Amino acid sequence: MNINEIETKVKMISEFLSKESIEDNFDNLKNNVSEIITPTVISYVEIQRLYLFRARKIDDISNIEAFTNLDIWLPPIDKTELGRCNVEKKPVLYGALDPVTAINETKITKDDYFLLGCYELLEKNNGSELERTAIIGIPELDLKDTPISRITQGITSNFLYTEFTREITKWNKERYYVTNAIVDHLFNKMKFRSIIYPSVINNRRMNILLNQEAAFERAAFYYMYVCRILEINGTQFKAHIYKSLDQEGSKGELSWRIMDNTRVFTFDSEGPRDQVEVIKTRLRKHS
Repeated sequence: MNINEIETKVKMISEFLSKESIEDNFDNLKNNVSEIITPTVISYVEIQRLYLFRARKIDDISNIEAFTNLDIWLPPIDKTELGRCNVEKKPVLYGALDPVTAINETKITKDDYFLLGCYELLEKNNGSELERTAIIGIPELDLKDTPISRITQGITSNFLYTEFTREITKWNKERYYVTNAIVDHLFNKMKFRSIIYPSVINNRRMNILLNQEAAFERAAFYYMYVCRILEINGTQFKAHIYKSLDQEGSKGELSWRIMDNTRVFTFDSEGPRDQVEVIKTRLRKHS
């Protein structure tokens, strides 16, 4: 597909969104998106150990031990609304690659109580076969590409990046159908089960998305903190941790542990390195 054809397809996508019933035109929208996304536009990463973080604001902590790990898991089907990467009643597992982004995405502010959960992303077959995760927003250039090829791929990459970092309000919520069409292509046509994409809050930080199958097969619960925000800014936050729900013993049973301490969380406070930087060094281009 040449430059003019790609630009025409992008314009057609906006026309679909202007129609009264976007649901009736969703299949046409998905077809147009699929024609734009050539495999070489998509980068991916294979990584043996990855952690994803989820946060949820809560009203009070009067009955902490009533919370379970399900409180930061997939939402119930009947309560799943249209989102950036899911249609109504089709939940997916959203997460962030660091605790700061998880908090900022949830719009948790000073003095709020919240749950902070961490999951370890496991590899199937005990890690003998690494699963590929699609990457949006971190392009992997190939010097062998022709100048025209680079331009066409740049247009498509910019389209993907713009849609995933677009701020959504009640006035433009139909744009969610565009990102859902992109996700549909990556999941159903290119057979990915997980996608890493830029955060709207801070485009240099990354979120991660798993479809339901991958979530149940790969996301292993690690811990959940019950906390209150003491200080917060764009790069770190300080929180008082009341209790932690952890696995205990060889059977992996969950139990509560009293923490009652204060910690500062940063982009790399929950691991040896910043996961976003690790991903950048292991990026590969889809062929």
